[in-house]
Amino acid sequence: MSVATSPQQSALHVCFVSLAAYPVFAPASPSLFGGAEVRAATFARGLAGCPGYRVSFLVYDEGQSRVERCGAVTLYATWHAVSPATSFLLRRAERTLENVQRRSGFPPIRINHYHPRLIWDLPLSLLFLLRRAVQRRGLQKFLTGTIAPDVVCCFGVNEASALAIEACHHTPRKSVLFIASDHEVSAREYYPGSFERGRMGEPGGLAWLAIARADHIVVQTARQQQALRARFARDSTVIKNPFDLGAAPWELPTPATRPWALWIGRAESVQKRPELCLELARLCPEIPFVMILNPTDRVIFQKIRDAAPPNVRIIERVPYAQMDAYYAQARVLVSTTAFEGFPNTFLQAGKHGVPILASEVDPDGFITRCGCGLVAGAAPEQLAAALRDLWCNAAKWQACSQSLRAYVESEHASAGRVAQLETLLHTPD
Repeated sequence: MSVATSPQQSALHVCFVSLAAYPVFAPASPSLFGGAEVRAATFARGLAGCPGYRVSFLVYDEGQSRVERCGAVTLYATWHAVSPATSFLLRRAERTLENVQRRSGFPPIRINHYHPRLIWDLPLSLLFLLRRAVQRRGLQKFLTGTIAPDVVCCFGVNEASALAIEACHHTPRKSVLFIASDHEVSAREYYPGSFERGRMGEPGGLAWLAIARADHIVVQTARQQQALRARFARDSTVIKNPFDLGAAPWELPTPATRPWALWIGRAESVQKRPELCLELARLCPEIPFVMILNPTDRVIFQKIRDAAPPNVRIIERVPYAQMDAYYAQARVLVSTTAFEGFPNTFLQAGKHGVPILASEVDPDGFITRCGCGLVAGAAPEQLAAALRDLWCNAAKWQACSQSLRAYVESEHASAGRVAQLETLLHTPD
């Protein structure tokens, strides 16, 4: 996928779309973010540091300045985040309109099932969806007209990615879709015109559009590459997640200096499953746990907080810049996630040599193959036995610690992954 520049345009303008990434650039922001946003910001910063590129980044409008500079990256506030209330109204509007069928003749629509609520639900739904359509069009117009990049890099199969890719589709500019999880390359909810929602609530029809119309797709693992080809007949390029290890020298730690098991994730039960960590903690009362639990769902967050045993300390939010301090004191990183792409928490653990205890997720089998920790299965008793094994066996712990650090240095160092992205941007179609 080569992108030619005119003689007057000395730098290739690459725009990154990862709307929730603003707090990665602005630590004072109270908004939540995850590994996908860190991945996008790392690529953007790395590419901006290379000669021959101009880098912009679209983020949610949180009330900040319309345009901000963060080092060599220009941030544009483009779209307001969808609040829980707005998300509820959107789902209700979609359900209402599913009851309406277009037809030829007069009247032009047919209502399949009548209900008194339709008297106000139908006009409100149409107005709400019209407002959403105007917002979507505004995002596309901003992207193609206001900043007009040469290449658009979209992170995750979601509404914003689909809109950005569609905006590029009939223009000379190219689009690159970065897959964020294994679910995105195999979801049965993704097909043309789908009204179904994926596991994380993404609209199936728009998700299919993003995958089908992206000029190029970047995956995190060989497993994702194979699944994408099998499900959507799309080829892709494997570029592992980039990670900045910093310049400080690393020395092999000892487990005695690490006082807790660490769990990090969102308060939701579909993917991250914090309740499984609580079950593990109850089975291991002698081991202190720290859970950094982002309150994406306040009901689940409060439920977890109320049910936490005495050996669990729950922290609501930690700015990204302060995360190193928690990893530096963790003896084991506990992962109870049901599905992932490649968790950024694994890379942060690698920076500090924190062995991984995973219930299921082991991207391309690296944890087992490289001796970076243990994969125990989702049964709490199996997780507890594996945790005690890592916790009490100092020799095994240090071997895993050293292996994980070496793996991240070899396979995920930022400079090498950014170089791969550069190659992709200049590869002929």
